[in-house]
Amino acid sequence: MGDDRIVMKGNELVPLYHRLAAAIKDSIVNGRFKEGEYLPSEAQLMETLGISRTTVRQAIMKLCQDGLLERQRGKGTVVKRQTLMREFPGWSSFTEETKRMGKRPGTVVISLDVVDPPAGEVASMLQLSPRQKVIYLLRKRYADEELLGVSESYFSKEHWDAHGIEVQCPSYLDNRSIYEFLEERGIELIWAQEWIEAGIAPERLSELLGTPPGTPMLYLTRLVYGRDDAPVEYAINRFRADKYRISIVHKRYNEDLTR
Repeated sequence: MGDDRIVMKGNELVPLYHRLAAAIKDSIVNGRFKEGEYLPSEAQLMETLGISRTTVRQAIMKLCQDGLLERQRGKGTVVKRQTLMREFPGWSSFTEETKRMGKRPGTVVISLDVVDPPAGEVASMLQLSPRQKVIYLLRKRYADEELLGVSESYFSKEHWDAHGIEVQCPSYLDNRSIYEFLEERGIELIWAQEWIEAGIAPERLSELLGTPPGTPMLYLTRLVYGRDDAPVEYAINRFRADKYRISIVHKRYNEDLTR
């Protein structure tokens, strides 16, 4: 049975799963799908819209990552309770941001290893198949030699292997931008999505952070995409709330409205 609440639009040059994700998001934002309501099944969406199961799953995964949907085993995909989200254009590395503030960035690599992805969302965010390994990068972040926080980054080992990048001594990435490092080796970084939330210092990282467990932190979780929307990096950046803050300058899109 069809469902006319999802209408796909947009430029045919845009990947099909992006167009489907945009259509479902529009239906949620405009109230055609309510909080707590289940989406049509994958099979129904495939039949109604004439698209593949892979396209449906990619679109749903993207909206789950965006916090709009949640998969529930044995039940389906449900519309989550919505929190206020705003989008801001542009992104840069910690090194670039720190320099822009007139401070001297510093990075000390604590760990650089090939590991199994931890249980949870790392594998799904990086779209890894079973048994794929990840590169785990743990770094301490400084500005003018003052410790601000700790960054944990995950990369697909298969992706690094395809570009001939070897895991070397951790210190060879000290005081380097990981994005510049990747771009120098042919990995394109096209766009990123970032989530900013309040959190606390986890016990396993409290010693590195120089804080007791439970200290208020600012969490910046980032998913970086390369060519063809392939995930490149999934990073969790934790900054001390007493040392780090975000300032956003807003401008009206239509200047005539302010006159």
